[in-house]
Amino acid sequence: MNQSLNNYIDMEVERVTSVLVNHAIKEINNRYHSYYIVDHKEHAIQYNTLEVNRFRDLLNEQVQKEFLKLENGNFSSYSFATQEFLKKKYPYFQQGYLCEIGFNALRGSFLFGNLGPAIPIKFSFAGFVSSDIEIVSREYGINNTTIEVDNIAKVSILITMPVSTRIHVSKVKNVLSFEIINGDVPNYYVAK
Repeated sequence: MNQSLNNYIDMEVERVTSVLVNHAIKEINNRYHSYYIVDHKEHAIQYNTLEVNRFRDLLNEQVQKEFLKLENGNFSSYSFATQEFLKKKYPYFQQGYLCEIGFNALRGSFLFGNLGPAIPIKFSFAGFVSSDIEIVSREYGINNTTIEVDNIAKVSILITMPVSTRIHVSKVKNVLSFEIINGDVPNYYVAK
């Protein structure tokens, strides 16, 4: 299997994984600001580890459900299912196939890659999902702090091609929340 074909298949897997993880996050419908508490008097941020871990567990479970749903051919609730040209591009989605590759492209002939019969490429959820919450605080201006809550999901997917099978690990990063917290203006900036 040549590298260009593997890159194309990896790109399709990344696109579908991104849609599924985004859909899983919407399904959870969580309050991201409950991951931390800002104490303005003490000028401190306290992180709520219990809420962060609860969200990670819920998200991992929801991503697994989304992949199993798509693998069984239930793809009507995803954004790519409503676009007519994608329905034509992916006629095998109902059987759990990701895409189809021209037979000539599999043989390495890219000049005639779109001609002739096409072979569907199947993907399966390989059973591994991990998500990490990353909370980053940065100084912003003279008296402000930004707090960004990111989710980083890693999903392993089994790609079954006509001549080989391999596991692809996809990494998707989503910004869950971004907040600017105002602090006190230092005394030496205050006009007298």
